[in-house]
Order: sequence, then C-alpha cells, then structure tokens
Amino acid sequence: MKKIQTYISVIAIILVSCEKDYESAAPTATINVLDNRIFVGQEAFFYGLNATNFWDVSQEYSVRWDFQSNDNWDTHFSSHLVGSYVYNTTGNYKVTMQVIDLYGFSNKAAKSINVVNPPSFNYGTITDTRDGETYKTINIGNQTWMADNLRFNWSGIARVYNDNPSFLPTYGRLYQAHMAEGSCPAGWRLPTKGEWEILINYLGGNNLAGKRLKQIGNNTWMSPNIADNESGFNALPGGHHFIQYGSGWSYGGLGEFGAYWTSTKSGNFNYHVLLQNSTSAATITTGLNHFRSVRCIKN
Repeated sequence: MKKIQTYISVIAIILVSCEKDYESAAPTATINVLDNRIFVGQEAFFYGLNATNFWDVSQEYSVRWDFQSNDNWDTHFSSHLVGSYVYNTTGNYKVTMQVIDLYGFSNKAAKSINVVNPPSFNYGTITDTRDGETYKTINIGNQTWMADNLRFNWSGIARVYNDNPSFLPTYGRLYQAHMAEGSCPAGWRLPTKGEWEILINYLGGNNLAGKRLKQIGNNTWMSPNIADNESGFNALPGGHHFIQYGSGWSYGGLGEFGAYWTSTKSGNFNYHVLLQNSTSAATITTGLNHFRSVRCIKN
C-alpha cells in the first residue's frame, strides 16, 4: 500500500512540474514585414507570430503594437495577429509587438523600418477629343499606359458604379467586353492579355505586380490594401456590374477590387485582370456581358 501511495505521489509531482514548466515558458515573439522600406501614405503591414494572412487570429495568444517608436501602445491586446499603420512622416522607426499567452506570460519583438517619400513620376497627359476628358499617362518598361480609368461613355450606355455620377471622376466607367474594345481614343487600344502579362512580369510577376500597380492608402481601396504603386499605374478598385442570378443586375466590389478588360477572348468568355487587396495580379476569364473597368495602352 505504501508503494502505491509513493508511486502516485511521484506521478503527481511530475505532472505538476511539467505543468509549471509549460506555464512559465514565455511565448516566442516574432515580426515579419513584406518590405522594410515603407512609403509615406502607404498602409504598412506587420505580421506577428509567423502569420501569413491579414485575417490570421490565434486561439492561444494576444498581441498589441507600438508603431511609432514612442513606447506608447497604439493598439489593445487582440487575437488578430497582423498590425497595420499608415505613416505620414519620413524617418526610421522601430515597430514593437508584445505577445501574451493564456497564462499571462509575455514577450516582445521589434523590427526596424525606413519610411520614405513615394517615388515621383513623370506623367504625361492625353485629351480625348471625343468628349474633352484628360487622362494621365505613364511609361512602364517599353509600354505606355493610361494612369486613369477610362471615362468615355460608349454609345451612352457605359455604366457608372451604382449609377452615381460622383464616382465617375475617380473610378471611371464600367463596360461590357464589346464596349471596351471600341472605347479607347485614337492612338490607343484595349490591351491584349499578352500585353497585360508583359506589364505584370515587368513588375515582378503575378505574386508581386498587384502591390506595384495599385494606388496606395485607403482613400479608394478598403483596408487592408497591400500596395506601394511603385509603377505609377495607380490602379483603382472600380468594382463591377454583373448579373446576380435570381435577382437581376447588381453592382459590387467598389473599394475591394479592380477588374480590367483585355481584348483576348476564350470561347464565350473574355480575359480580364483582377487586382484585389493582396500583392497579386491574376488574369482570369469572365462572361462577356459583365461590366468592368478599362485601361488603354498606346499603339
């Protein structure tokens, strides 16, 4: 009987000891950033505890952030592992993250970043003689693109998002595929899928080009917007006008994505380029009747 009691006591001591060691181990704190160079006005993202997606959360840990190197916490503790911040002043900053576990043990990590002014671009201009609209243009590699969404009202039936004229100056109009092919002004054309792919590859390929094409900040793009507009292309999230089966035509996606027609067909579909809040740029097919944005390329 004494031996059994002794064994039980030893097992209990081992279990308590293991639990104590587990509880007293401070969590590991790590920070990853996509780029240590951040542009003024760009929404910067900091990924804690090996997070890879903006929406990553933890069931075991909470984190908080100090983005400005001033020892004041800019956020409260949250299970959301990714922090974001827009810097309005150039300089070197130390970003600090504190992680705390369920037992109250904590740890910190820091990452240095350099905030610089965004590049300046030598934009040209073109005036569409059909309606007097003026557009910025930008040279990227060996191509010349419009740096604004097209606003020409093809046959009076191109759409403005939500039929609201206030969206026209910023986001341009939305076109069906056959409208898009005839909408660019003289000397310009709707780009082919191949011409879009030349642009995408020049800017680092499908996984990075979206970041380098999109307008920075959250004036037009909803957060999170992983973008630095390094190309000057200034892509905008104009959304689309589409058939919602069972309920007719609908608008959607303003601020969430930009969908740009190409002139390349695939059977009963047309290719378009899709830019969302991530760093990627995807070339996919869609129905010819959907209304999407247009960027023209110079002949």
